[in-house]
Amino acid sequence: MAFPDSVPYEFREEGLSEHFFEVSHDKKTPEFDFVYSGAILNLKIFKDVLHALEVTGRSLLVIGEMPSELKAIVTPKVTFTGLVNYVEVPQQLRRAQFGLNLTQNITPFNQQASSNVLEYCASELRIVSNFCPMG
Repeated sequence: MAFPDSVPYEFREEGLSEHFFEVSHDKKTPEFDFVYSGAILNLKIFKDVLHALEVTGRSLLVIGEMPSELKAIVTPKVTFTGLVNYVEVPQQLRRAQFGLNLTQNITPFNQQASSNVLEYCASELRIVSNFCPMG
């Protein structure tokens, strides 16, 4: 496959483990409004999101560990699972109504598909994302 211009490109394989498709998709009332899965790499974006969720009274499940810098500002409507086994992620995702995709505008994040978006789609979540121009 070739593109009709001289812009350099690379292929990046992306897929999901089978266990994302093996979990029951029973529709039940979500425990949380939003879920975020993964490491919190950009505290500025995350602090802004936490503030917005607090103002609107929304709840958040974070699949991952809480950075010590956030302990002072986390409200009772935010729950951290701590580290979970990867095969447990689909069940955790389905505890929420919306998947939260926070992409940083730095390489390589702004040049590749978000793994979280694929996982959220496989889990039948609606997705809320920040704007990040693709590089």
